[in-house]
Amino acid sequence: MKLLPLLHITFATFLCISLHASAQTGNCESWAAKLESLEGSGSVKRDGEPDWLNVNPGATFCYGDTLRITEFRAALRLENDSLVRLNQGSMIRFLPPEESFLIEILTGAAHFLSRTPAAFMVIAPYMNAAVEGTEFIVSHSEQEDTVTVFEGHVLASNEQGSTQLEALQQSSAQAGNAPSQAININLLDTAAWTLYAPPLHINTNTLPENIKTAVSTGDLATALKLLGSDAFIRDADALNATTIIAIFRGQLNQARSANQAALALTAKAEEAEANKAFIALLEGKAEEALQLSRALVTQAPGNLNTQLVHSYTLQANFKLEEALIAAQQAQAIRSNALTNTRVAELALSLNKNRLASSALKEVVPHPLYSPYADSLRALIALQNNRNRKARDILQASIKQNPNVPLTHFALGLTQIRLNNLEQGRELIELAVTLNPNNSLYRSYLGKAFSAQNKSDKAQKQFQIAKILDDNDPTPWFYLALEQQGNNQLIESLQSFNKSRDLNDGRAVYRSRMLLDSDTAARSSSQGRVLKSLGFEQQAIQLGAEAVQQAPGEHSGHRLLAEAYANDYHREMLRSSERLQATIHQPLGAVPLPLGLSESGMVIIEGAGPADLGTNEYNAMFIDEGFGLQAKALGGTQGTKAYDVAINGNREQLAFSLGQYRYQSDGYRENNDVDYKISNAFVQWQPTRNLGFQAEIGQRDDNIGDLTTEFGANTHSQTTRQMLESETQRISTKYETDTGTALILNVTDKDESELLNDKLSLPDLTIELNNDQQINSNQYELQLAHKFNNTTLRGGLKNTEAKSTGARSSYYVEFDFLDLVNTASKEKLEQAYLYSDITALNNHLLFTLGVEHNNATRSIQQGTEGPVISYENNKNLYPKIGAQWSITPRVKLRTAFFETISMTPKISWNLSPTHIAGFAQVYDHFDTGTTSINRTLGLDIGTEGKASFGLDILNQDINLPDNNGLEIVERGVGYRVLNTHFDYLFTEKLSTHITLSVEEVDRNQNAAEPLLLFPLTLENDSVKIGLSYQLTSYSFIKIDAKYINQQYSTEPIPDLNAASEVFSERFSIFDAIVEANLPNMLGKVSLIAKNLFNKDFTYADVELMYSAPSKQELTPERALLFKYEISI
Repeated sequence: MKLLPLLHITFATFLCISLHASAQTGNCESWAAKLESLEGSGSVKRDGEPDWLNVNPGATFCYGDTLRITEFRAALRLENDSLVRLNQGSMIRFLPPEESFLIEILTGAAHFLSRTPAAFMVIAPYMNAAVEGTEFIVSHSEQEDTVTVFEGHVLASNEQGSTQLEALQQSSAQAGNAPSQAININLLDTAAWTLYAPPLHINTNTLPENIKTAVSTGDLATALKLLGSDAFIRDADALNATTIIAIFRGQLNQARSANQAALALTAKAEEAEANKAFIALLEGKAEEALQLSRALVTQAPGNLNTQLVHSYTLQANFKLEEALIAAQQAQAIRSNALTNTRVAELALSLNKNRLASSALKEVVPHPLYSPYADSLRALIALQNNRNRKARDILQASIKQNPNVPLTHFALGLTQIRLNNLEQGRELIELAVTLNPNNSLYRSYLGKAFSAQNKSDKAQKQFQIAKILDDNDPTPWFYLALEQQGNNQLIESLQSFNKSRDLNDGRAVYRSRMLLDSDTAARSSSQGRVLKSLGFEQQAIQLGAEAVQQAPGEHSGHRLLAEAYANDYHREMLRSSERLQATIHQPLGAVPLPLGLSESGMVIIEGAGPADLGTNEYNAMFIDEGFGLQAKALGGTQGTKAYDVAINGNREQLAFSLGQYRYQSDGYRENNDVDYKISNAFVQWQPTRNLGFQAEIGQRDDNIGDLTTEFGANTHSQTTRQMLESETQRISTKYETDTGTALILNVTDKDESELLNDKLSLPDLTIELNNDQQINSNQYELQLAHKFNNTTLRGGLKNTEAKSTGARSSYYVEFDFLDLVNTASKEKLEQAYLYSDITALNNHLLFTLGVEHNNATRSIQQGTEGPVISYENNKNLYPKIGAQWSITPRVKLRTAFFETISMTPKISWNLSPTHIAGFAQVYDHFDTGTTSINRTLGLDIGTEGKASFGLDILNQDINLPDNNGLEIVERGVGYRVLNTHFDYLFTEKLSTHITLSVEEVDRNQNAAEPLLLFPLTLENDSVKIGLSYQLTSYSFIKIDAKYINQQYSTEPIPDLNAASEVFSERFSIFDAIVEANLPNMLGKVSLIAKNLFNKDFTYADVELMYSAPSKQELTPERALLFKYEISI
């Protein structure tokens, strides 16, 4: 080769590279804008240069440059961090900033998302727009300029005048005229050019090769140009292809015109009808679109696009199972990248990950469909906690095609999961820019703003999302969380109720694959609001309903554990729900405090583990990294408590460490307590279907006499009890995509109890000691499966507790020690099967179950003493319940079930705790106690204002009592009527009224009187509470409780004690004031118990016979100050 031609080639190559580099970067130190996405083609004319140079995504522009979009659309990120979407035919100039950032619209339309607090001005030929942190569209045509505001404020002005625009308003101006007055707009009808729709199949079989090549390579601009030829004006295939490409490119008017022309032809009518249904769907006519597609699949079941469109219309009407079937039928017609991706999306929506993965393996690279497949692969990786793998997939996909909103959205979620909140929010914002009419993206953008403590911006996005899709519960749910975090409890409850009313309704292209954890969180978050307002019974019913509908989700169990946190009659129930919530929780969620699994802790209400324990109810995202939650409380009676927890997670591993401590002097002598609970928890989730957990807890008690008996002078001034325990638990859970879950849980517990007391009699002092060593273990296996209308749960459990120890009496004056060794053994073997069956379109729910129990108990006093044994001779315990939703607001419930108490040393288990909304786990009395229960309940709600509930329980109890020689069975009748009325007066004021009637009636046995236990007991109580929103971040709650109690004892001849009747009436007032700290860092609370220092005596049947527990009522005023912080 000669030298001169070689130099020419080298120079030409260098010149091309230089021109390309100049087109892409510009000659400036800091760029004014960057091209994030380009669908079609665009070019730039650099400042001072005469030529237009083609640009690609990633190009940057300098001040003074002019950008034009020749085909389709583009997205820019401005130097002030605003985002701009440009329509086809648009031309803008980046002006050097003076007093404000300046953009000039020369022609076309631009959609702006501006978050900058600095001044921002958009200049158009006939009108300018001064921006104040907002979202808006500016368009220019030969006739007029138009400014449309989505949210925020814009001042539209020119030399002739100005108009102030608010959200959802529009103004226009023609040459020489002032801007028109603001008019209200329908957001759904605004800026159709911004529409983004998923692709359908483009049938090119009968079209020329050049069109086939353009479509297969993703060059839709060329394809659309070729299809616009007069040769195809009456070609059905060409018109249908034009319709689909125009939809895909957001050119809905062109799509309508082509579709109408195709409908006028008789050939390929099913394709044109399918496109008609799809257009109706895009216009928000979901029901009409479904009717059209149903008729089509009947007429032409073998048409590919007919089945695809039918899958979209079914999904829009939230018929996901049917939508998957339609997609699979399309896949059977033709297995290609589009149909396999569609099957994968719907399979993932239904938690059928294996089906989704299998379909994605069949997807071959395609310029149109690959980004969707990549997004689904990344979402599967996220569900398997492979966060970095998901990030790598999405980044590579965006590099190949930066124009698909879903990939930016999924990458945003991934970055947030990786603890890059700001970067993740920017990516979600870019997805909104590319598809501003997507309600789901708006909801998540609001969620990201909320996580950044930008409440105003968050609520604006939620408002737009609600307008874009009024059937989507997502924005209502995230708005409720935002309001809850701000202590706007009543408004939060109303938003939760709206989200729940919408249930799982979705508009087009909404998929549950990104919302499962959010749906799960709804009940636990709403329950916390209900509980804070004093609506405890509503919270319990919500939790029971959530567990019955989805027993494998953690949220319903979490809500029930919290709802029963201060109910000392249900400590074993609460402990079981805490266990199940922990086993089912997603990786990275902060586990509920181990203290919720403990029983027999006398703690003033408001200072318990649930009140001080860590939580993440308002956490908008679960992300990697470390978290710290710390809470402290102090008050009168020497009360002080703290709870500190550290948690963290990375990829498939999560952990938490925590410690809770409570100390109080109590309200009388020797009524002091000192509890300390420490725990460590680790969770490993190697796949989405398989998880392992390990947990260890330690508890130390040092307490005096905590009993609450009717007589005020019956307590001991010398009793001391010290307890040390260590609990280890391991579990594994395997869940299939077909709805089957297998759980194995093993618990071991070691306890050491030491009880000291001194009995002082005239001329005689006796020192009493009781030292016990207890080992308990429990093995549980549960299998559950969910069918279409039935959920089955079956399990096996073996619980055993062995105790050895010594009881001594030392007679000081005689220097004599009476020592007796003791031993006991308790065992419970259980097998159970429960089925929940829905009928009448889910209006009727039956629960049918049975338990097989074998309970044994043996006690030996002294090494030579007789062994006193007891074995329950009843083996089968039926469980029957029914719930009938008479109307959406009226529910009738009833149940009949028999129970046996479990070994209390390990108080948790995996079996169901509720039947038809009624608790079936009680802390009544001792191991081996059986009961027959008959219940009736009624729940009535109105449209977001009032709620009424009535629960009636009739319980026949068979109590095994050890009299020292043998175990004697005693019969006890227990009847309870509870009714509540909750009402929301305004968005700031609510009230709750609770009426309770409790009766205990024991069968009297003159030969075997029962010490310290009532013969009869009647408790009537009325509780009235008010909650008021003081400011946007604080509220006050006041409760007044009236109690009327009557109590009788039986005569004890051996002690010369006659029967007695007591009565007491008193009222007690409690109050709490709570305020949030700035930036959602925590909150402070002032709690007053027994505000007016009312002295009273009170008999509690539970505290007389079983271990002491929550201190709901105190006969002395207690003031507490609580401080919480979360980082």
